[in-house]
Amino acid sequence: MDKRTLLAVLISISIYYVWMVIKGPPPNLEELPVDTLEPVEAEPEPAPVAQPRPKTDVEVQTLDLEFCGTVSTWSNDGGVVRSMHLDYEMAPFDVTPFYMYVYGLVTGAGTNWNPYGDDPGPQQILSDDSLALAVGTGVGPDYRNVRMEVLDKGPDRVTARGVTDEGIEIHYQLGPRKGESADDPCQAQLDVTWKNTGGAYEGELWVANHDVVPEISGMMSMYQSNKQVTAYVGGDVEYGTYDEEDPEALVLDVEGETTWMSVGDRYYAMRVLPEDATGKFAFTSRNIDAETWLQGMTYTVAPGLEAGAEKTASFRIFVGSSDTDRMGLVHEDLPEAVDLGWFAFFGKPLLYLLKLFHSFVGDWGVAIILLTLTMKLLLFPLTQTAFKSSQAMQGIQPQMKEINEKFADNPEEKQKAIMELFKANNVNPLGGCLPMVIQMPIWFALYRVLLSSVELYHTEFLYLKDLSSPDPYGVLPAIVVVLMLVQQQFTPMGNMDPAQARMMKLMPLAFGAFFFTFPSGLVVYIFVNMLLSILQQWFIRRTFKAPEGPASATPAPAA
Repeated sequence: MDKRTLLAVLISISIYYVWMVIKGPPPNLEELPVDTLEPVEAEPEPAPVAQPRPKTDVEVQTLDLEFCGTVSTWSNDGGVVRSMHLDYEMAPFDVTPFYMYVYGLVTGAGTNWNPYGDDPGPQQILSDDSLALAVGTGVGPDYRNVRMEVLDKGPDRVTARGVTDEGIEIHYQLGPRKGESADDPCQAQLDVTWKNTGGAYEGELWVANHDVVPEISGMMSMYQSNKQVTAYVGGDVEYGTYDEEDPEALVLDVEGETTWMSVGDRYYAMRVLPEDATGKFAFTSRNIDAETWLQGMTYTVAPGLEAGAEKTASFRIFVGSSDTDRMGLVHEDLPEAVDLGWFAFFGKPLLYLLKLFHSFVGDWGVAIILLTLTMKLLLFPLTQTAFKSSQAMQGIQPQMKEINEKFADNPEEKQKAIMELFKANNVNPLGGCLPMVIQMPIWFALYRVLLSSVELYHTEFLYLKDLSSPDPYGVLPAIVVVLMLVQQQFTPMGNMDPAQARMMKLMPLAFGAFFFTFPSGLVVYIFVNMLLSILQQWFIRRTFKAPEGPASATPAPAA
């Protein structure tokens, strides 16, 4: 790898990680433009709006609810859904890397090592503190749940009714949704009707999804499946969060056409789709006590209700894995929940190829290998040009060194002599750099595909129990580091600047630290890709003869 190629790779990687740091963790709402924030106070000196209070003569009641493979708890205090999990799917493994086990032995902190941890239990979608599918009235951010009386119930459905002190009668019905075809994925449906039996009401009518979302920080967090609040707004996936120092002060409106709102991690989530998305979406936060704040979204169906009027809103609820094929059957915008970043243009066909290969071989690890081989073949002309150019540049390094010494005090003549040397030996200085830069978007897209694919979740390959988790044994990352050291042997450093040579020698160790935190599926790809690159470079080194430009071809120094 010559200096220009190395510089191109380092610059591209730096730009990518700067972008990842800027893009994730999701932006803090208080850092977004102030003009997008809805003023908390109306102007001027608004008349106080009476807040609805739930009827106190209805006792709190909870029911077990099951639909679409999920098991959850439903409460009549706002119709909230909590503790949703999938009995048929395991939660993420609690991976303990080998180096942490060694550290425990050295420090005496522990001696038992369980690489993938104990049985993680069922996959959790909503926590015990969640306020999902809550309904009510009020003025944000002081939203009030409405306590309801259960009218009908079953294993997978519930119907309830509640009335506020202001006379807003709420009818709530949650149950399975009949698909338009037998192939439609399982969905639930929520129908809510607000009817004003009193005077004109100026508060809001809303449905909301909130759950406990951990604070995300640090570059390594991008490799973890953290729970987040998302929505599809104006053709892009938007992320919501709040400032822990003042969470209740932030209610951020969502500007643009919004298709769905969601709360969940990278692989599993509850996604809510309004049938008639003419209301108003907002990222909001709520608290269940002084220390527990929840993040989510609130959908305001209407900003008030005239006396005697009523308003009905219906929502589709899709719960489960972020499988793009299944989500596409629910709504055309739902597959965008798998956020492939800036390079989704390349990522989508790559994900299609990954699934296609799996349909033939039935193993996701082998599918990754086949995908890597395919991309290597498609990019072969570019990499071949880059490697040959790098080899050619190494061949004229002695002449380059001579020119640098000869014209050390004359930059203009030195540049002229170098260009003539390139021309005489038919060497393109960008030949080793440009092809590598062109490949970067494809590499990054493939990286995002393997990082975000729920298809790799809890899939086994060789000694690995989960391609979506890091390798606890560190075997594959260690092999990749060794391959990087081997690849260095194909990059002559005799004519390199000493500082650059030292940096090249440290690169395997620097990148190796990342490999130990990557999901195993990513490391499988890196391993295969690097092995193929070494073989390609070995072949070029044996068959390609670098030019030997004559030093005498350089012009004489100016008088």
